[in-house]
Amino acid sequence: MNRAQKAGQWEARWHTFRLIVQPPFWKTGGFFVLLGLTLTSGLVLLYRSLLSRYKLRQQLVHRQMEAENLRQLDEMKSRFFANITHEFHTPLTLILGPLEQLLLQRQSTPIQRQLTGIETHARQLLNLINQLMDLTNQAPDPFLGQLYHLLDAHLSDPDFGVETMMSQLNLSRTNLFRKVKTLTGLSANDLLRQYRLKQATYYLSEGLRVSETAYRVGFESPAYFAKCFRKLYGLAPRDFVSQS
Repeated sequence: MNRAQKAGQWEARWHTFRLIVQPPFWKTGGFFVLLGLTLTSGLVLLYRSLLSRYKLRQQLVHRQMEAENLRQLDEMKSRFFANITHEFHTPLTLILGPLEQLLLQRQSTPIQRQLTGIETHARQLLNLINQLMDLTNQAPDPFLGQLYHLLDAHLSDPDFGVETMMSQLNLSRTNLFRKVKTLTGLSANDLLRQYRLKQATYYLSEGLRVSETAYRVGFESPAYFAKCFRKLYGLAPRDFVSQS
């Protein structure tokens, strides 16, 4: 660069300026490194989220399979008790018939006393078998199956409570509490809490942390979860894990 003097002549000495134009930030190497780290972190978080959802889905399927196996086992036990009670009931009936005829006949006093004792014990056993038959003939209440399915579907929802139960089951508060109390001996709130704590024992046995277990079974606070757990089972969740 040169400049003209007052006389109109150019100066003999030249001036040099060096200009360096920096690229914008999004074209620098640091930006690409930061972008790569951000994408990598996002992919890692996405992978962990998908893996957690997959594990949770597998656990739900596992619990459903366990529930189905328990249902089949209950049916097998019911059939077993029904069959065995019928097997006892028929011979006892056949024994009591001839025994009554023998009692109508005049026997010696010792024999009469023995026959009376046999009849008394046979009738007591027959009454017990009849009670067992009545018990095995009772069908499980479908309301409980619907209720437990609802509890399982909303297990991790901390906002799930009596109001949602009333809405989903189409029952008033009074009818809901009365029906739950009749079938389980618990209030609706106590049943929900105990169901969540029961499911928590499965998660703790599988090695999940106490805080993660608390959130998975619908508790907003791990401290409150530990308090309820101790109240129901008599020991803290960590102690339960160590004993398991």
